[in-house]
Amino acid sequence: MRQLFAAVAILAAAGAVRATDGEVKCKADGVHLCCGKCVKSVQAILGKVDGITKVNCDQANKAVTFEAKDKKTADEAVAALLNGGFIGKMTVDGKEIPITNKELKFKADEISVKNVHVCCGQCIKAVNALFKDVKVTVSGPGPQKDIVISGKNLDADEVLRTLQSAGFHVVVEKK
Repeated sequence: MRQLFAAVAILAAAGAVRATDGEVKCKADGVHLCCGKCVKSVQAILGKVDGITKVNCDQANKAVTFEAKDKKTADEAVAALLNGGFIGKMTVDGKEIPITNKELKFKADEISVKNVHVCCGQCIKAVNALFKDVKVTVSGPGPQKDIVISGKNLDADEVLRTLQSAGFHVVVEKK
């Protein structure tokens, strides 16, 4: 089994965002925050990054804001959110951090995605709503689960983009 990693390169780490000497204001728009468990998960993820303060999750607007003690800490927090299964339009001090993805150039009748934040029935319902014409199977313990999307000749890149547009960060696996 070969894993294809989505969102492995965060260009901000390469200097896409200017360095600052003080607190760095960060925002993620379009994050999947359907319930209080999602909010608590984001708070827990960011709470583990030393130097992060003023975490605010705006569930109604699907936005997460926080402050980081410096640029490096901001990058660590963004990476932690991605690893936690969350994605959105990420900005640091008002500049967008492009989350680049390797284009997934394959089609299959079954596409597995890992590391998806689906902590509750509402999250599962949201994922199912994205893929109405195919079968969606969710498995695994904890708030990050594996999902298998089954259908006819599915485009892996389209599956990835669909999940990302709904605020879910995933790792796509080709079997």
